[in-house]
Amino acid sequence: MKTHKQHHKIIFILSFVIAFSQCKKEYDQVPLKVANDGARLSIKKMKERLKVNGTSVSYRFKGGDTNLYCMVISDEVSGNFYQQIFIRDEAGDAIQMNITESGGIYIGDHIRINLNQVSLVLANNMVYLDSVNIAKSVVKLSSGNTLVPKQVSVAEILSYSASPTNSASLQSQLVQLNGVEFRPNTLLPTFADAIGKTSANQTLTTCEAGEWLTVRSSGRSNFAGKILPAGNGSIVGIISQYNSTMQLLIRTYDEVTMNGPLCSSPTNTLNSSAFLYKDFNDYSITSGDWTSYSVLNSNVVWSVSSFSNSPSPFAKISGFVGSTNTISENWLISPIINLSAAIIPILSFQTAAKFPGTVLEVLVSTNYVSGNPSSSSWTSLAPNYALSPAPSSGGYVWTPSGNVSLSLFKSSSLRLAFKYKSTSSGATTYELDDVVVKEKQ
Repeated sequence: MKTHKQHHKIIFILSFVIAFSQCKKEYDQVPLKVANDGARLSIKKMKERLKVNGTSVSYRFKGGDTNLYCMVISDEVSGNFYQQIFIRDEAGDAIQMNITESGGIYIGDHIRINLNQVSLVLANNMVYLDSVNIAKSVVKLSSGNTLVPKQVSVAEILSYSASPTNSASLQSQLVQLNGVEFRPNTLLPTFADAIGKTSANQTLTTCEAGEWLTVRSSGRSNFAGKILPAGNGSIVGIISQYNSTMQLLIRTYDEVTMNGPLCSSPTNTLNSSAFLYKDFNDYSITSGDWTSYSVLNSNVVWSVSSFSNSPSPFAKISGFVGSTNTISENWLISPIINLSAAIIPILSFQTAAKFPGTVLEVLVSTNYVSGNPSSSSWTSLAPNYALSPAPSSGGYVWTPSGNVSLSLFKSSSLRLAFKYKSTSSGATTYELDDVVVKEKQ
């Protein structure tokens, strides 16, 4: 038989259980911590932390919750990127990010990166975030966002090649180029070597002389074995950089649309109206009635060549014969150019050079017919054009001449000449391409 005291005890316990159960509630997921303004960092501010002019070319973020909010503008899906993605922040600036493991991040993802203990590096003129652990440092905020590439020109891309930390640089940006085409490459007609799994450089050019850009593709990409398009059109990709060379990296083959008429086609008005056009793509120095004339040393002549960083042909000459510098003088002379009806005619070309020696000279004549050029009158166009510097070491640097006015030479019998000289103490190797005379636009 229960006592009165026991009855009260039971009631107390039941009341406690009911009261406790009413106090319980189901907790929501831990909310995403929103970084305060002081913790947010832009790509522009990140680049400012690199002491490019000093001894430090890297910066390691330490302590606190320093975050970068950004959109993923390239991923690894096509195989053209490996453990490497590119991102663009809310201000529109972009940067490369090297990741420790592949997968999980895709184009259109909006992510937050905790930069604590992440390194910012400048190497070979490329700025990037290094060794980012996706699992530990990255939070995906949303997916499937629309990305619009920047509409730019080849000239704009090349103009910032010497300023990788410049906030206006197009390095790492998602861009679209219009009115471009690939230079034919008989040595490797595909984007890369799909059989040997070797990366390759191809050359993208425009209808403007002196404008070309390297397109680098991995031999392990899913488009490595595809034939280069044979038309003019548009291409979307990421701008990368290796030392002084700007490069375009394709995200997917679907973003290459080139089926229009080529610059050299009669239906393309950009080139069909040129008074003179010579790009050496036919592997001939003398085609189109051009003349190569040796005044001194017939062993030194203009020839057509190509190399891996610019597989398209170009003219080349060097007074270094065998194993020694030689004395030489050789002229490359154009056919007659009729500028009698021209309004504002201009000349443009591009050169690359290596090794010290005599500077290449550009001249014009209105009375040259044939044979030794010394029998005619020639006028030098220097110093109105730019030439590639001739470093004593290192690679060649292609340099556009700029627009050189020919308004003082509106003759029906104008000829253009590139005069090369070498001595026993110096023989610069010169390369020449994309010689154009046209009306100024």
